[in-house]
Amino acid sequence: MGFFFPLPINCQRYRNPVIFIFGDSNSDTGAYYSGLVNFASSGAATQSRYKPFSLVVQILQFPRFRPCSPELVSTAYKDFVDDDAFKDALHIIDNIGQNDFAGSFEYLSYVQNIYQHGGRNFWVHDTGPLGCLPKKLAAFDQKASDFDQHGCLKPLKNAATQFNDQLRILCEELESELNNS
Repeated sequence: MGFFFPLPINCQRYRNPVIFIFGDSNSDTGAYYSGLVNFASSGAATQSRYKPFSLVVQILQFPRFRPCSPELVSTAYKDFVDDDAFKDALHIIDNIGQNDFAGSFEYLSYVQNIYQHGGRNFWVHDTGPLGCLPKKLAAFDQKASDFDQHGCLKPLKNAATQFNDQLRILCEELESELNNS
């Protein structure tokens, strides 16, 4: 016969994490998640010459939002983000590479800007296989030799792969440069 001795467990209730999303709005926030601040805009690109609500504009809005939100929390607006939540928030930069390769390597300055305003946790999406997107497949006159074994356009798929390789290197540089992130 054995004895069972309950172990004391220190339980704490943690609030939902706060997530800030920048870039292309591939995430459907729905009405279920209250800790999300979505700066993202459908089809956003890195430069405003492509889209009016570009990543540049989104990143510029973050420093304006940052001081206002804790102030509103202190005046009974509980749905905004307080200082503690800002420290632990996840900052996502979502799928900008699919909309314009040219400015995508400005990620460095965007992440640094968020970091300067207290961001410490980052998630940067790479781009998907561009050569497989129906829009791209329909936009070109193609020959059979333009496709890979999956039916994707090889040049665009190869460009996405090269982009993702360079983005990975950039993220590694950022990780070593930004302390406590």
